[in-house]
Amino acid sequence: MTQQIALFRDRPAGSAALDVALSRSLLMEASRGDRGECLRIYQAKDALAFSSLDRNRPGFRKACKIAESLGYEPIVRLAGGQAAVFTEQSIAFAWIIPSKNPRTLLKERFITTSAWIQRSLVSLGLDARVGAISGEYCPGAYSVNLRGKIKVMGVGQRIVQGAAHVGGVICVSRSLEMKKILTPIYDTLSYALEPETIGSLSDDLPEISLDRIADTLILHFEDKDKLEEQNFQKPLLEEARSFESDHRASRFPGIPQARMLAGANKTVLGKFGADR
Repeated sequence: MTQQIALFRDRPAGSAALDVALSRSLLMEASRGDRGECLRIYQAKDALAFSSLDRNRPGFRKACKIAESLGYEPIVRLAGGQAAVFTEQSIAFAWIIPSKNPRTLLKERFITTSAWIQRSLVSLGLDARVGAISGEYCPGAYSVNLRGKIKVMGVGQRIVQGAAHVGGVICVSRSLEMKKILTPIYDTLSYALEPETIGSLSDDLPEISLDRIADTLILHFEDKDKLEEQNFQKPLLEEARSFESDHRASRFPGIPQARMLAGANKTVLGKFGADR
């Protein structure tokens, strides 16, 4: 019998921190052996997504305040890298993959994910390419850009004992607003940034919609025939809510990494991936 892949398209009411916590809970379930492979595709919320690297930078507290003053929730995401902005005109994804040795296929998961996003965007007539652009925010070898000019997708990984999480966000519109928030954030954190590399799909395809992007991602997912849409169940939602405060960056700007990401089953999340 073919192993199904659970597909979640729910967007539970709540904070951007809860969105991170939901993906974390799926990852922890997979780590415990309570869940198989699954995929989340959902509309993001307005947020400034920081990593543990950002939290150790001078200016981090100020960066959180800048984000809040501009109406963006400062959160701590699962993956590493540098600060990234999520808007409600973005589609986020989280792919959870059980694995006995999750470190061994780190690069392959990056390659598979960026290729999936690239072919999805190419199918819409966009000139999508894989690779970092000089001066882009949160630079990564597996970013996806348009025309070699503007970054539209970043991807990162988190691995734990027994499972891997591959997550990313595709910027659909609001690129001007993204530039206005990322420019002062990167200046405050003393990161290099060329604002003209910040972009969205609507810069090249003005009529694109969130639903069309989400549907296209599902259509071009490598194992699309295995996808089976499901809804979040109460136990998972309850566990996610117990993690929610861990991912509010402005509330715990100095909390130790091990404490922040310790799971309910005492499993501590492992190394960050190199991207996003």
